[in-house]
Amino acid sequence: MNTSLKLLRFLGPTLLFFATFVVFPPLVMSYLNAELDSGMLIIWFLAAVYAGIIALTLRRKKFSYTPKDGFIITFVAWVFVSLIASFPFFSYGLSFSDSVFEAVSGLTTTGSTSITNLSELPDYLLLYRQLLQWAGGVGLVIVVLAIIPAVSGGMKVLQAETAGFADKSFSPRLRETARSLLKFYLLITFLCAFAYWLAGMSVFEATTHSFSTVSIGGFSIYNENIGYFNNFQIELIAVVFMLISATNFGLHFLALTKKSIKYHLNNDEFKFFL
Repeated sequence: MNTSLKLLRFLGPTLLFFATFVVFPPLVMSYLNAELDSGMLIIWFLAAVYAGIIALTLRRKKFSYTPKDGFIITFVAWVFVSLIASFPFFSYGLSFSDSVFEAVSGLTTTGSTSITNLSELPDYLLLYRQLLQWAGGVGLVIVVLAIIPAVSGGMKVLQAETAGFADKSFSPRLRETARSLLKFYLLITFLCAFAYWLAGMSVFEATTHSFSTVSIGGFSIYNENIGYFNNFQIELIAVVFMLISATNFGLHFLALTKKSIKYHLNNDEFKFFL
């Protein structure tokens, strides 16, 4: 029962964050005089109610987390979020299996797709699809730990979610570590989008493709993917930012905090990777 309460404690704010994340694309497209999917708004409302109930019920309870709890919470959170993430595809008209496949492929940055013609999708769904990979690239668990104070004792969850965090120096300030990683991820996303824009993409193209580039997921808003642009500069930008993103973020964290690249140069994994 204690594990179940810990799970609910984490799923409440996780669901609230992801529901807000889900509703962002249609609101943006609505502001730009495009279509608005009411189904996404329903998700946000129901998630907010659920998260509020959980927060009120468990707000005074304190939990200690074990490695087992970390793995269970991470596993259930990913399954739970994947099902929620499939709803916008399902409400648009895809089958349940195709919707779940698309959501899981995005969140796990696998890159496979069940959609045969991307040009038929509305812009809000294309943006949402790209955002799924962006969130999956940094790890939804890290995002939640970084921005939601209610999730405490989350080092076990962070270790279960992300490789490269065995170093004890990460543990004393968990939220600061997660925030630093998220800030770095946001920074390279912005730089990637800006570089794409300079190379000739539109703002929408640059933004959406930066999401799938830094997550190394490979989604695109075009059937031809990056080949649609037939532009060497764009392809080179994709290679550079995918290389940065493919490197262990633990090394980036150490390099930024210690202001030295020796951690990269002395790391056997990084040298073998190059």
